Amino acid sequence: MIPCKKCSFEHINESNIHLHHIVPKCIGGTDKDGRRYLCGENKGNDCHREWDKFLMEQQDVKDLLKKKFEEWINQ
Repeated sequence: MIPCKKCSFEHINESNIHLHHIVPKCIGGTDKDGRRYLCGENKGNDCHREWDKFLMEQQDVKDLLKKKFEEWINQ
């Protein structure tokens, strides 16, 4: 069993848990920044989606995501 790092829900089925980058790769995060297991979408307590929702509420993250998207589009 793999526990969620946020809520400690123990997942019997490993496909219900996500290995999440603490700093999302889309904004420059790497494996060195760390990864944690979080409950997957609609599994356990849905911690991965909650973290992503929290991130998107932060204006500086939104701005950085927009910038990275524009850079990617223009390549």
